[in-house]
Amino acid sequence: MNYTAVRQFLLNQGARLLELQKTGMETGQTKVLEQEIERNFFEVLSQDRHDVVLYGEDINRTVPQGNSYWIIDPISGTNHFDAGTSDYALCAAEVSGGQITYAIIVAPAYDEFFEAHKGKGVMHNYAPLQSQKTIGDLILNLDPSSIQTELQQHIWKSSFSSYPFVLNQSSALSYCRVAQRRYRRVISVSKDSFPYYAGTFIINESGGRSTNKEGSVDITPNDDIFVGAIDEKLHAEAIALLS
Repeated sequence: MNYTAVRQFLLNQGARLLELQKTGMETGQTKVLEQEIERNFFEVLSQDRHDVVLYGEDINRTVPQGNSYWIIDPISGTNHFDAGTSDYALCAAEVSGGQITYAIIVAPAYDEFFEAHKGKGVMHNYAPLQSQKTIGDLILNLDPSSIQTELQQHIWKSSFSSYPFVLNQSSALSYCRVAQRRYRRVISVSKDSFPYYAGTFIINESGGRSTNKEGSVDITPNDDIFVGAIDEKLHAEAIALLS
């Protein structure tokens, strides 16, 4: 696969989103824009392989039957994009033989991207990812569209005294911040798995630990609860909160 083309496509789309955010968009245009990005991404992938399978949030939502496919979330944090704030991202990942082998997350408003190939660590804007000063725990990455509100409330109440950060931001970007060590861990209760393929992979390739609720790094389209942390101990403590 031409990963350079994949990266450049997402960087270009990120720059486009940033410009559209500045100039303003009509109500309801975001969904059309996401569909366009997904459709064009499929065309980029198809230039390299004619048998490519894309699992996307907006057009190609049919769960892949095989164990090799691509995943895209055209805008992770759509509500932030629509509100004109910075905490949104574009993300894509490749699954080969049932394992995530590549991922990229682009945060246009921060002029950042995170990219990883299996076993090769994480690149941050063309340089190896560097740890940053930890500012606290991001214990619950809120997803307003999740129907599992009771579980979110349980996690929040269980962790209130120890873990002060609860944010509603791009799920993919939250996982990048854990990979950078800015946050120590994160639990996500979501409506779907699209941004978590890339986010999970970025954390694991950074030396942290990220899985679904069963503790598997090989997440599936049916997963909707995810845990990421900077190390095994913190990951285990976060998993325990789910019970």
